[in-house]
Amino acid sequence: ADYVGTQFLAPLGMSNTGYDVSGEVLPMRARGYDVRKGKAYNADYLDMSLPYAAGSLYSTVDDLATWEEALQSGKLIKAASLTAMFTNWGDGYGFGEFIGKTFGHTRYFHSGGINGFVSELDYYPAENLTVAVLTNQTNTSPDTIATNFATAYLKVPGR
Repeated sequence: ADYVGTQFLAPLGMSNTGYDVSGEVLPMRARGYDVRKGKAYNADYLDMSLPYAAGSLYSTVDDLATWEEALQSGKLIKAASLTAMFTNWGDGYGFGEFIGKTFGHTRYFHSGGINGFVSELDYYPAENLTVAVLTNQTNTSPDTIATNFATAYLKVPGR
């Protein structure tokens, strides 16, 4: 957590991103919810030290846009690493990113989810379009929301 903070987040000015520690007070921390039979419930508690890098990060859409811009501009990794990251090595997956097409537009994407929260971060390289969706309700579809935003922006016919 310290390394990620000092080497990546702080230099990029991403002050609203980090590793969540359940015992610490985070200003404006969202509460996660599940909906069962049409009624909202608090999501089951999970000590955020357990998932660590596989789900303990918190962020905002603004910080995720900053991250994507830094990644795509070569501020985070070398060009060769970026190319490898977005190369389909099989099954539509590169090094840490899914690679596909949405209505004919190349899209790099990844989703995430943990008790009470689901997310989607999409990047359309030809259009330099980033779409970040963060929700605090487990049974929401951030992929659908992100696709709807992108198709509206891209003016996809019939959508």
